[in-house]
Amino acid sequence: MDHEPLGDDTIASAPIDWLKPSIHPAYARLLCAHLVKQGISLDDLFSDSSLTWDTLKQQDFISFVQFNQIYRNGIARTNSPCLALDIDSMAQMSVHGILGHGALSAPTIGQSLSLVEKALSTRIKFFALTVNIEHDQLVIELDQQIELSELAEFIYIMLLGSLLDLLTKTAGQLLSQICVYFPFARPTYFSLYQVKFPHIDFSFSSRCFTIKMPAQLINEPCLTADELAYQHALNQCSQLLFHQSSERPLALLITSELFDIARLSPVNFPTQQQMAQRHNMSVRTMIRKLKREQSSYQRLMDDVRQELASWYLHQSSLTIEVIAQRLGFQDTSNFSRVFKRWYQTTPRQFKRQRETS
Repeated sequence: MDHEPLGDDTIASAPIDWLKPSIHPAYARLLCAHLVKQGISLDDLFSDSSLTWDTLKQQDFISFVQFNQIYRNGIARTNSPCLALDIDSMAQMSVHGILGHGALSAPTIGQSLSLVEKALSTRIKFFALTVNIEHDQLVIELDQQIELSELAEFIYIMLLGSLLDLLTKTAGQLLSQICVYFPFARPTYFSLYQVKFPHIDFSFSSRCFTIKMPAQLINEPCLTADELAYQHALNQCSQLLFHQSSERPLALLITSELFDIARLSPVNFPTQQQMAQRHNMSVRTMIRKLKREQSSYQRLMDDVRQELASWYLHQSSLTIEVIAQRLGFQDTSNFSRVFKRWYQTTPRQFKRQRETS
């Protein structure tokens, strides 16, 4: 399920959204914890990544690329054909923060699913979840707004496990008559799915990730209902959604904007003064706000270039000279020197390692 390398003529349409902060780091932390228990070192897990364990503990969101690198390194160093099926801890609804606690404390299963539908973006972006009644079935659909590629199986099994955990705890029993539709091909190790989820009927190559179950569940009271906890979670989720739409941290806004600019060819990243003007503030104000968020414009530019450099070397057929030019470096030697500081190897060695891995 790897990405096909992109040519220079298609690089502008590359899924740059993969590089934007978009998934809560709690899932990556749990994945790391599981893999460390299997004897894999953190150095191996963060190989060729811009992340470290310390930065992972500090981030508000990480990108799909950063998450995927940990996942790829984990797959490469385990004998498991499907890493997602091995991680029971990630299937607990409680790992989804205030959203998970709110869903578990809702008065009814319908209200529980409604909260998940409303606030999923507080944990993972680029997805739209809908809950509907069709005839005699409760239908949960998850439309993806970006191509998940090799992460598809992991993400969807993680979400399936969470929803099953939610339904089992709120209903107080293991539910039957559940059909699950995955938007990827049936894996060769499908028998492991049957062992893990013996009560579920699976279909593959569907249009989108879909779960169907008896419609009467929507009105069932939750055994884990707690009105005070539910109201608190509703308020907290509403605040998180408000901050996402109108008061996102300036560093995240600028990072997202820089990645959008990277779609253009040729790329012309704004100066600090130009970026401040884009956000209707003085350079001094922008510096002060970013400092309050423990960042700076130069650091954001450096982080974006680092992610883009890895992305282009892995996903495109662009030469190192062209990549250096696209990222705003005056010459290849300067790019190579900075790249070695980022990844402790040269761009050429990095590209060769990826091609043979």
